Amino acid sequence: MLTQIWLTQPLAFARVGASPTPSDAFMWNGNDLTPDGSGQTTLAPAETINLDAEGVPTGVKPDRVVFRDQYGIRPVCPYFELHGTWTENGRRKSGPVTAQVLDKFGVKPKDIAWDIHCAQLKAFHYTYDDADRIDAVLQLRGDDTTRHTLEGRSPARAKQPLVPKGAFVPLGAVQVARPSKDHPEIRLRFYAPAGLCYGPTDVDQRIAKADFKLRDQDGSRPNLEWKELKLPPERQILNPKSSWARYVLERAKLGPFPGSDSRNYPSYLFAGLLVGQDADSADHHGLGLVDDISDGVITCTVRMTRRKLSAVARIVVGPPDFGPTSRPPISLADNLTDRADRAAARKAEDWTLEELRDIVCDIFERAFETSHLINKDYQNQRCHWDNVNSTLVDLGRTSAYDLEQVEAMLWANVNVAAVRDGKAAPLHLAEGGERKHRRYASIEYLEMRFRENPELFDTWIRRPLDPNPFFDTRMPALMRGSDTRPWHLTRRQWELVRLWIDKLRAATADHGASPAERTSRNA
Repeated sequence: MLTQIWLTQPLAFARVGASPTPSDAFMWNGNDLTPDGSGQTTLAPAETINLDAEGVPTGVKPDRVVFRDQYGIRPVCPYFELHGTWTENGRRKSGPVTAQVLDKFGVKPKDIAWDIHCAQLKAFHYTYDDADRIDAVLQLRGDDTTRHTLEGRSPARAKQPLVPKGAFVPLGAVQVARPSKDHPEIRLRFYAPAGLCYGPTDVDQRIAKADFKLRDQDGSRPNLEWKELKLPPERQILNPKSSWARYVLERAKLGPFPGSDSRNYPSYLFAGLLVGQDADSADHHGLGLVDDISDGVITCTVRMTRRKLSAVARIVVGPPDFGPTSRPPISLADNLTDRADRAAARKAEDWTLEELRDIVCDIFERAFETSHLINKDYQNQRCHWDNVNSTLVDLGRTSAYDLEQVEAMLWANVNVAAVRDGKAAPLHLAEGGERKHRRYASIEYLEMRFRENPELFDTWIRRPLDPNPFFDTRMPALMRGSDTRPWHLTRRQWELVRLWIDKLRAATADHGASPAERTSRNA
């Protein structure tokens, strides 16, 4: 019998897209090292499994990766495959659970249940009103292989539900695969939604009444950005009397609020109109908008004669990846490993210089691949503003000396007059940074720099949770973390880079030392 089951992958990411055709599978490939190449990671198409209307799987091998077609961006639609362990003829086996494996134990497809629960809780996150929840709950039998829409609805008993009774926000779809001879595995596919926005039935009237000349305290005119919003009638379905549609940011007594932890109050999550007589007295009134992005839990249950087994996985729906070949310096895997195995970075005896060399090279290659996605000149200007108007003010340091010291922490902003006169490039940081990051991606160059100046590590690479709250030129520069503070490597990455430098210095010292000196040093 089956003794254990799990879903592969345990955490999957779907990405929205308007095209009805899912994106083909692809993998990261080697770097483009041709004479005129980018030097960055390339993509290679991989075997892809598609499901027809009846759930019959068909394998294809695309010759190229298509991210956008005439209908829009192609969504990323991941699979969840059932794996397990079982005893067969007294021997323990492990692997994908197939129709043949189930047949041996008398388990039919109808004995498998898939439970899907996805939720869009952005509005609830602000109002703490259960009526603003949007949940899609669905249960499928293993022999139901048609595609089912995940209908996001608010609680039926709520007095003022965000999604009125009879309406729903589509949060994607799911489909169970019908096992075949070529593809006998037990699978479920999650289809990402289109990436659409929904609003209350009176959203057009709200925008029409807005004061488009009203300025915010920073001088901007925030209502203007909503002037051209034209939601089609079929997406103006939400309840204008719901807590979310009547939410006023400055008057809210529940949920996050201005000045709270920024990780709990991300910018631009709240879409609202500025209402009032002037900037000092105006409040931000919510437009009541929501999108179809969600996350959820997928559970697969196998019922047998004597027992029942369940496996759980997570699905996260996000926006398209507009730089799929650009690997960030800190990946999801880096963050998870930092939490699960940070101590391994402190065991110098477990790492060879070659292993550390590969890790450091990979980090700087990823930094190079991310670099060209950033408008460094704009981000430099933004970080200057944050240093002065946010951090300095919060610290109560507003003297001319403090201002001068903080301004010197970053690169000088673009001189508009010099650009106009042809004496400076409008994107001088972007151009210069690209050249430098290309050089940093060469491990030989890094070794030379750190051999010559080992102290460069402390002055060049920001320490995790550094006490200095200001943005400066240390790497990774001009980027912010989820808490709005300057971004940094994970603790594990930072310690591995430091360990590599220590071993590099030791190897350099040993190279010119006599055998007796090397023996004495190692002792």
